[in-house]
Amino acid sequence: MLARRFSAPASFVLSVMGIELGWSSFGLSVPLVVTLLALSLSLGRRALPLAWFAVGLLNATVHPSSSFRPDPERPAVLSGRVTSEWRSEDRYHIAHFAVETIRQGSLWRLWRQKVYLALASSVRPPTNDQLQVKGYLRRVPPVSNGPPVDPGAWTFWVKAKAFVSATEIPRRRLGLEGSSRPFRTFIQSRFQLCDSCAESHGVALARALTLGEAKLLPYSWRPCLGRAGLSHLVALSGLHVGLLAALGWIVGAGLPTGFRTAVVATLVVLYLLMSGGRPSLIRAALMLLGGYGSLLLGRSPQPIHGLSCIATGMVLITPELVRDLGFLLTVSATAGILGLAPRLERACAGIRVPFKKPLSVTVAAQIATLPWALPVFHYVAPFSPLWNLAAVPWVTVILLISIVWLITLLVSPSLAGQLVPILDGLADPVVAICELSPRMFQVIPSHLGFWEVLLPIGLLTALLALTRFRWVLLTCSIALMLVSWRQRDPDPQLVLLDVGQGEAIILRDRNSALLIDGGGWRGADIAQKVLLPALSFLKIRRLDGAVLTHPDSDHCGGLIDLARYVDLPVVWTGPGWPRSSCIDQIATLPGSRLGALWSGESLEVGRWRIETIHPKAGEVARGNGQSLVLMASVMGKKVLLTGDIDADAERRLVVDAAESLSGVNILKLAHHGSKTSSSAPFLDRTQTSLALISCGLGNRYGHPALGVLRRLTKRGIPLLRTDRSGAVVLTFGKDTPIRIDLPGSPKPLRR
Repeated sequence: MLARRFSAPASFVLSVMGIELGWSSFGLSVPLVVTLLALSLSLGRRALPLAWFAVGLLNATVHPSSSFRPDPERPAVLSGRVTSEWRSEDRYHIAHFAVETIRQGSLWRLWRQKVYLALASSVRPPTNDQLQVKGYLRRVPPVSNGPPVDPGAWTFWVKAKAFVSATEIPRRRLGLEGSSRPFRTFIQSRFQLCDSCAESHGVALARALTLGEAKLLPYSWRPCLGRAGLSHLVALSGLHVGLLAALGWIVGAGLPTGFRTAVVATLVVLYLLMSGGRPSLIRAALMLLGGYGSLLLGRSPQPIHGLSCIATGMVLITPELVRDLGFLLTVSATAGILGLAPRLERACAGIRVPFKKPLSVTVAAQIATLPWALPVFHYVAPFSPLWNLAAVPWVTVILLISIVWLITLLVSPSLAGQLVPILDGLADPVVAICELSPRMFQVIPSHLGFWEVLLPIGLLTALLALTRFRWVLLTCSIALMLVSWRQRDPDPQLVLLDVGQGEAIILRDRNSALLIDGGGWRGADIAQKVLLPALSFLKIRRLDGAVLTHPDSDHCGGLIDLARYVDLPVVWTGPGWPRSSCIDQIATLPGSRLGALWSGESLEVGRWRIETIHPKAGEVARGNGQSLVLMASVMGKKVLLTGDIDADAERRLVVDAAESLSGVNILKLAHHGSKTSSSAPFLDRTQTSLALISCGLGNRYGHPALGVLRRLTKRGIPLLRTDRSGAVVLTFGKDTPIRIDLPGSPKPLRR
């Protein structure tokens, strides 16, 4: 009776808190309120608090506040704490740094951000966690290909020891993450005593599952898990807390319920200290302890109300969580499991489906997270629920074994080292997943914004809940799909993508598409951050293949990354290249094969005809001069794609392929506009009407070279460059001028 009386006030209080959160901090969106109110009514009274909390939460996501933007051209002084172990990369020592305050000139203010702190190699990493550092903030500007892409994380560069000093932060502001540092430091010291742990994939997986150190996993594992929809399994989540609770409940068998609950609570709190207190773990731990508390008080647990209270309290204490993707995903996934999964199961009551309940849970969690996940990752893994059905039991087993192994490590590192082969054997399924062809996963690039995802999910939920209006809602859903569906351009197109300092070109016509080079970033997945969003924006669902002009990392790396997500049936490259790491990786990619192109060979992609005019068959490849040079023709227009050839190769082309070079409409300048290419005789021979350059904003190579720009200006050749305009889309119509679109313009020109 008391619980019923408390339900209405709790709903009212949470509603007010959610509205206040959205109104005072971010500006309330009336359509959002109407949508969520309708959704909450369709779900029933128990979902009302969660829906009203979502009003504030979603407003924070859709209408982020105009936060302080530091000036990267001016030095800054940051105060904060180191939240990770130091690692050495190139000429720097790098660690995660949680900023508390920032000062630039006379301006001082709170600026709670997480940045990478990079100390020059001459600076010894300090032992104190609380620091004040002086240096420059830098972040990689976002590429501009049409779909919005967030810029990279801030990095704070410190050049000398004199700019680093210890400081004190009040203990109350350190939080759980700061309080867990001594525990994590002790654990790291035990790993250093285990000789066989450093090179073990099984140990890396165990550390990811127990300590959240997913960055220690092999680089190739991340896209493999992502395309199967299993990335959440190596991120700390409620699964870990639930297993620990079960373990504590078993250990406390025979004790009174109160003491048994205390054992569970102790294990969970110790795990939070050990793992650093991630938002997903705090949410799960509080819900678990709240459920136990309800049982001890003789009340029936209310998971939806508990989720609402806990999520609201966490946001009110730490408002930055509204922009934390991990927090948004854990709350939405839990809400989907609690609210949507039972309705999905009831909707399939008359259908014989194996594993109906767990399948409903995985499908509901995936649907609920789509509004946040899809605009960030730009792809859908439709078979993810099936992969999860198989993977969750395996992860449960390896997680329990990893916890036991970690305890063994703390007691005896030598004994833990002897057990490493067991962990390696348990990690073999991940290796097997990475060896499967992308055809087994059918990742679908998809470009949908937040609202475009949220509205269909709301209609689906209402469709499952409101039986009287089901046909009306179904009709609205179909109409929405028809309205949002856009016809792709029927004319052939060339797309010069903005991939930063690198190069990637797409030739497409109707349902056919060919990728020429794929860009490449060091230590980053360019496929997820650039290529998949671009393919989804262009509505390209599959590629006929790819061409690699030469195996430099800024042309080749993206092809390797992309081939882990989508099917690349064949990758063509020039003859005579020595076996490099890039060529070797492409040759061993699951589902892909290598093909060879040389002068005289041709390809067809839709109405595009692509002729190879350099190099000749049998030539031994030596550097950029042996890049593939392609002449792409369509609708009576000619586009010359020159790879990274140098001036010597251009001179040979002027002599050997003079006829092919005549009448070029579009010229993609070689080597990103380097001074070693785009020579005067070559430009005079092609007499192009438009030049294109792919280069990165503020690149350290000085591309494009001033001499190249002067030669273009002297000949009156207009120029489009990705560092200034973003992506360039050229559409070729029959008997019509070439249409130029710049979907990423205007592009921000500051770091």
